[in-house]
Amino acid sequence: MPAGGNDNKKDGLPVQSCLSSIAHGRGSIIYSTHPYLPLVASCGSSKVIQISSSLSGETSTSSSSSSSSSFTSTALPDSTVIDQIIPPSPTPVHTLTWSPSGSHLASLQTSSSLVTIFDLDSRKTRSIEAHSKDLSFVKFGSSGESFAVGTGKGVVSIYDLKTGTKKATVTPNSNSNKSNKRASLFTGQDCFCWQLPSGDVMCCDWEGVILQVWDKVTRTRENVVTGEGWLAVKTSDKSISAFGPNNSTVELNFPTEHGKLISFVLDRSGLTAAFSKGFIVRLALGTFEEIFTGKFLTNREAPLVDLAVLEEKNLMAAVSKDTVKVVCLAEGAREVLSVNACSRSSMSADAPALDVKDCISAAEFAASGSLLVGTAEGNLYLVGQPGGAGNWVEGWKDSLMETLDSFPTSLTFLFFLFLLSLTIIGELHNANHQFLK
Repeated sequence: MPAGGNDNKKDGLPVQSCLSSIAHGRGSIIYSTHPYLPLVASCGSSKVIQISSSLSGETSTSSSSSSSSSFTSTALPDSTVIDQIIPPSPTPVHTLTWSPSGSHLASLQTSSSLVTIFDLDSRKTRSIEAHSKDLSFVKFGSSGESFAVGTGKGVVSIYDLKTGTKKATVTPNSNSNKSNKRASLFTGQDCFCWQLPSGDVMCCDWEGVILQVWDKVTRTRENVVTGEGWLAVKTSDKSISAFGPNNSTVELNFPTEHGKLISFVLDRSGLTAAFSKGFIVRLALGTFEEIFTGKFLTNREAPLVDLAVLEEKNLMAAVSKDTVKVVCLAEGAREVLSVNACSRSSMSADAPALDVKDCISAAEFAASGSLLVGTAEGNLYLVGQPGGAGNWVEGWKDSLMETLDSFPTSLTFLFFLFLLSLTIIGELHNANHQFLK
């Protein structure tokens, strides 16, 4: 497990592109990556939602002898804004959510009763009246045909996406809607969960039928995290309650020396939790046995502020206000990127350094494996673009070769030649690009 202060730590962000505060305005931003396309929706103090390409810019590769990984850097080209959405109310946007297919984007605003729906294909926007100015979340069903909107009082309304008509309303006292069979959350049904002001957690299907209720999970209003048949809720600064198949309940308590629980993620194989003092803990899903525990940051570095996991590429990122670290989960948390974002890069004059005031505030993986890093001053950086020469995820080669061990020797040799030819072509392309410059 990597620890802070290691030898392969770099200065400066290896940035592929940037959507700056010119678009967002000064101040913190919110953003959401498209589930499939290289697009990101973002919004800041300008209160205008930007739909931009997250893969713009010419890239070049540079590496250092002190690290086995190489990083992609660029001269900070702006991301290409392909569309802008002006919300119907003058208040800040606090929620951006893509539908599972990425065909629609939903947004919510502070003190507004309107849900704004953007159609990516037609580039048209419409607003749906939700009859409450305390909207707290919006979630799409897996089919993309319905979406649910929740309020701060725990009332949830379900709408038909195509027509905008309300299909059902579920309130904290909707006992009449409760399923007689009291169906379990973990039967593979398409359902969703939310937390009530009382601390109860409710689960219902997309017809408004309540499937399950967990009483008094926590008194604090925390996000409910679901994944692979499990539901988890932060119950204190050092504990998580997990609910699983057959009504099983697991209480997870973490050492005080780890600091406060900042964030946690559920994926198909585990639960990963990040703590303010730099510790990351990963537990196996179901058994919740420890896979690894380690300190990502030293005592000299700022506390962790966010955690991101991209299970499809076995990547995990932990960020503080001035540090970005990425590890490969498939290789025992091998560190593949560690940078101090507020120092000028020693590896490339083109790699930017953040202003000391421009602290990192959030991180999220794009589907491609790139890491989107948002800052307190309204900038959104695409960091460490994978793909082509300079890919920071180098472990894929080892995984491929392990798979090829079961192949006939002749096929393995031919496939090795194919990989070698791709590498040579990539290097020739980079050399030609540098020559033309």
